[in-house]
Amino acid sequence: MFQLLNALLCAALLSPAADTPALKSGSVETHAYVTAQNRVWVTVKKTEESRVWVLLRNERKQVIFRRLLPKKEKAYLGKFDLDQLPDGAYDLEVRSPEGSFHQQIKIETTPAERQPMVVQILD
Repeated sequence: MFQLLNALLCAALLSPAADTPALKSGSVETHAYVTAQNRVWVTVKKTEESRVWVLLRNERKQVIFRRLLPKKEKAYLGKFDLDQLPDGAYDLEVRSPEGSFHQQIKIETTPAERQPMVVQILD
């Protein structure tokens, strides 16, 4: 029963919007959604049993997040909350034996979000 509910929930959450850019490479379909609050939603759907890597790298190509989707796992829904990371460019990669999907993500703190620095001069 739990597996049925889990499958239905994943199917509902993984249904993409019509204008969402996607990668469909053989048996793997990937969507990435970036919100204004520097959150990234990643969906991966597999029709065949294959291993798929989900990676997030910073500008220096250091891996910040790594997840291996096992062969038996048919769907993945991941949320990355990037608002605590420093400003810069990040690379989201979904890699399978059939190909890879890359999306560049830029994080820029707007001046209104920056913490003001108060300097008080005493005589």
